[in-house]
Amino acid sequence: MAAILRSISSNTMAAMLKLFILLVLQLTISCNTEPFPINVWPIPTSISWPSPKAATISPAFQISAPYAHKHLRTAVKRHASLLFSEGYKPIVPPSLPISSTPLLSLTLHITDILALLHHGVDESYSLTISSSNGVANLSSTTVWGAIHGLESFSQLSWGSPPLIATDLYINDRPLFPHRGLMLDTSRNFYPVEDIMRTIATMGANKLNVFHWHITDSHSFPLVLPSEPNLAAAGSYGADMQYSPEDVKKIVDYAMSYGVRVVPEFDTPGHSLSWAGAYPEIVTCANQFWLPNGPFDRAHRLGSGPGTGQLNPLHPRTYEVLHNVFSENGGFVGNYSAYDAISEHTSWCGPFKTWERIYDYDIVEGLRERKEKKGGTEKRQ
Repeated sequence: MAAILRSISSNTMAAMLKLFILLVLQLTISCNTEPFPINVWPIPTSISWPSPKAATISPAFQISAPYAHKHLRTAVKRHASLLFSEGYKPIVPPSLPISSTPLLSLTLHITDILALLHHGVDESYSLTISSSNGVANLSSTTVWGAIHGLESFSQLSWGSPPLIATDLYINDRPLFPHRGLMLDTSRNFYPVEDIMRTIATMGANKLNVFHWHITDSHSFPLVLPSEPNLAAAGSYGADMQYSPEDVKKIVDYAMSYGVRVVPEFDTPGHSLSWAGAYPEIVTCANQFWLPNGPFDRAHRLGSGPGTGQLNPLHPRTYEVLHNVFSENGGFVGNYSAYDAISEHTSWCGPFKTWERIYDYDIVEGLRERKEKKGGTEKRQ
């Protein structure tokens, strides 16, 4: 009987696997009605390749981007190197006629070089690669669209020495303005190199928001010069912390992939990791969730162990928050310069930028405290 059941189970799994493969193939065909020899990911908004061809990439190939933008320069340098170092080998190598004219150059044309990487920024681009004159052109409104266009250009190349698809036209823009991935570095610490590798993968998939869940009840791994005790007492150890230099490195690296870093400090709940440095501002820290025993669930504190909450009645709470929020805007790289209320509506609402958190929560809290003491403080 056991053998029969195993056989049935095996047959069922095989049938389910075949069904899954058929569904994937059907989805692929339905999403791309033109089966091109090589494809770009994500599938572009519009791609025209009436007569598929390929060309060799000249050893003297150059990417021309005459713009003084450090993140763009980094992206250009990276993709110029990838063309000759990656040596991508497709599972099914494209069988295409090879042009007699090698590809000599890719020229970038950007309209608004100063556009900031904020929610809703124009990330569209168009790309043409010609076999007749060995010239490719990439046009975009912003640097961020150009960076995505460079990624598409790179995906159209393969082999060593490299070949590239020619005589095609791509016009592409993202379907969703927020295309993100969240990484929790409180529960599990990830080295800087792992975070950067994750961001590089995001760039390859044209994602644009790295939601960095930095702190939680488990640990506080971020070193803040104004509040060094938070990481000293709240991290898993001295070798599991992020310095201001680490954060700047990550932010700059992410920007070169068109990825915006959105940091999250989990407060006022989930603040147990703050209690090591400031036990007086955290309530229910390490408090058992069934204080009267396992059978008195009617008086339970929650459905799990106490994760700690910042105490809004303690004056020290506002001073610590003031230091945390006012400082990270200086080096994390995602504050009002990217989400200014006057220019761009923030993706997470009008009270969720660093500037508005500071004005609405911290300044008001400190002002009320001063007034209660009989002092006065002008709103900053």
